[in-house]
Parts: sequence; structure tokens; C-alpha cells
Amino acid sequence: MNFSIQPFLENDRVQLVPLKEEHFETLYAVASDPAVWAEHPNKNRYERAVFENFFKGALESGGGYIIIDKAENRAIGSTRFYDYDAKENSILIGYTFYGVEYWGKGYNNMVKKMMLEYIFQYVDRVLFHVGSENYRSQAAMRKLGATVVREIEVAYYGEPTRRNVEFEITRSNYRSENNRVNIKDFADNLYEKEGIWISKDDQREISYPKDGNTHYFEIEDDSFWFQHRNKVILSAIQHYAPDSLFFDIGGGNGYIAKYLEEHQIPTVLVEPGMEGALNARKRGLTNVVCSTFEDAGMKPNVCQAVGLFDVVEHIEDDLAFMKSIHSIMAVGGKVFITVPAHKILWSREDDDVGHYRRYKMKQIKKLLEKSGFKITYSTFFFSILPIPIFLFRSIPTFLGLNKKSDDMKRHKREHSPKLGFISRILDWIWRRELKTIQSQKRIRFGGSCLVVATKI
Repeated sequence: MNFSIQPFLENDRVQLVPLKEEHFETLYAVASDPAVWAEHPNKNRYERAVFENFFKGALESGGGYIIIDKAENRAIGSTRFYDYDAKENSILIGYTFYGVEYWGKGYNNMVKKMMLEYIFQYVDRVLFHVGSENYRSQAAMRKLGATVVREIEVAYYGEPTRRNVEFEITRSNYRSENNRVNIKDFADNLYEKEGIWISKDDQREISYPKDGNTHYFEIEDDSFWFQHRNKVILSAIQHYAPDSLFFDIGGGNGYIAKYLEEHQIPTVLVEPGMEGALNARKRGLTNVVCSTFEDAGMKPNVCQAVGLFDVVEHIEDDLAFMKSIHSIMAVGGKVFITVPAHKILWSREDDDVGHYRRYKMKQIKKLLEKSGFKITYSTFFFSILPIPIFLFRSIPTFLGLNKKSDDMKRHKREHSPKLGFISRILDWIWRRELKTIQSQKRIRFGGSCLVVATKI
């Protein structure tokens, strides 16, 4: 372990002072109140002998703290880092208690956040063990953004084994929570319910299968197609809008938005399907809007960066749609678009997912220019996919042989990573594509178009 689990930490209200033997009497004065432990599995820690054992464990953990209220210069409780796991790159935070008079005043949340800010410089995952009947502390964990992993038997230091609920916060999810945006600064026709912003109006019809998000949620994490598209999109955003709040409009289950946030691009997901919005929350995204962007009441001239990733082909009047996008963007803002390429590659799959068209590169660029944008960069990607799409989708569709284009098992096979020699060839091709796009060069042919444009 090349970092300390017991640094001095402080903010404007409290200090976390590394625990020492001389702190015993001061801390026991807080811990000797039976009410402190009333909801804890080990309710007798107010007894001096029991607390002596607790204190000994805190010292031996190497990560124990006494918590000092700065205004009163008074000890109010204790907490600790402990059980660092190098293999999992994880650590626990726990054994936390406060004097009863400090409950409900924000101390616990504030201290935990200070500890998380520090420790997430070094670890990927923080765990918390909370007594199975300590409902007050469980509620505090959920408020902090922690999620339940499992129930587990925990052997406290020198104390009986107790049933606990294990919570976790990952680094990416915690960063996502810290990226919380005041959505009302950007849209005025939404209300918040259970962490999702929802349109106040009945939503308009969209050209997308009702079970589309559910379908793709089962595929995305293991799909070479979604993984490569993410990398292509990220490389473009990092070059052309690295410091802007990013609006992923029509972002489905949040697969792209999650990836962007993991790479320090704060993102707002705007998705009309409730299933997609719920899946995005499951992925740990904080800024989730369940609405079409029109029904959200997006304010004019406020967005610096907008993504429309395989969205525009689902819009019947694409010109009116892009003019609406233009209206919500600030001058100089960037729009990032991917669309399926080449009308000749049309197949029953396009019909089934609600496409109105596949685009020529000239066609999508002309659409953007008519909408008030200036083209900044354009390229094809998925350079080898037109051949298998044409052979195994387009020709069978033309011949009336493509009867099961919505076959879930088939789609999983198509998206699954290939093994052996074929996998190595595909990885090499995707790496070359990505390197080309990262250097702002262009690929002349492919199954998808990527265009970056600037509002003028």
C-alpha cells in the first residue's frame, strides 16, 4: 500500500485527527452514553471494558480517527479506514459513531464525503458494513449514494459475529454523484421523482421499439460494437469539447453517458423511455432526464455540447429536429452525431428498430449545414462492417429471407466478442480506426458516420 489510511483531514466544520492512545478518555466520554449504541448490533459498547476493546481495534487498524467539532473544539465521535484489499483495490469505512446531540445535523454525511474524496484518489471501491437492524445507518448509507451488495456475517474486532448489510460506493459512481447538475438551469418543464427528472407533459410518440432499451441493456456491456463506438465518441469529445457539460440526447440506457463520466466528462442523459432512464440510474448515473428534449422544455442557447448517437435516423422530420437542437445550443457549441451509413445497407433490422433512413456522409453534413451548423470534423467508422451487413442482412432482406431480424439470441451472437484469430484481427482494425480518429484524420468508408459540427 503506497498511501496512508490515516492522514489528517479537515473541512470548515470538523477535523479528523489520527487516533492515539491518549484520546481514550475523551472519546469514551462520548461513547459512554447507551443511546449512542441503541440501534447497533453490539449495544453494550457503552460499557468501559467493551469500549476498551473497541478502542484497541481502532488503534490496531492503523486508520482510526477521533472527530473534532472545530467550533466547539470538542470530540463528537470516531470513524476509521480499515481492511485495505490490494487485489480488489478496495477498503472499508466504518466503526463510526457520534454523540447523540450531533445526530441529524449533517456530520456523518460530511465526514464520509471528506473521507471518500481522499480515499478515491487511491482505491476503486469502498465498502461499509451496517447492522441488519440498524435502519437509521442504512438510510444514511443510501443518502450518501451507497448501494446494497449483500447480507454478510461480520466478526467485529474481539466481539461476536453479527448479521450486517454490506454497502458499496465505487469511484465512478461517486464521481457521478459529485457531477450532479441543477437541471432547472437548462430545462423548465420537468419535475423530479426518485432521482429522475420527468416531463410535466404527456410525451410524444417516438420511432423506437418499446422493448428496445431492455433488449440492448442485455447486450451493451459485452458488445464489441457498443464498446468501439464509445471509444470513438470519447476521442471526438476529448478533442473538441473536453471541458463542457455534455448532453446525451436519446441516450438509451446510459451506456455512453456512463463511459463519458468514467472519463471525467460530466454528462446529462436525456432519454424518453422510462426503462432506459431506470437502467441509467442502475448504472449509477446522477443526471437523468426521462423526456424527449422537446417535452423537457430545454432553454435556448444554454448547451455547450450535445450528443445524438444513432438518434437522428429515428426522426421523421430530421431538419426540424436539428433546427430545434440548434436553438438550445450556445454559439460555438458542438454537436456530435453518429448515424448508420449507406442506403444500400438497408435491411429489415432498420425497419424493426424504427429507422427512417440510413445516411450518405454528404446527406448528414448537408442536413447540419441547413440547420445552422458548420462542419468541424467528419469520418466513417466500423470500416469493415458494410460487407457482412450487406451479405447477411441486406441481401436476405431483399430476397425476403430475413424473417427473424428481432431474434435476441442472434443479436447477442452478433455483438459478442469473437475468439482467437478473428478477435485479434478485429481488435487490430478497431485500434487502427481509433488511432486515425484520435489524430483527426478521416476514414473513407464504414458502416457508421461520425460528424462534429459547431453552432454558428
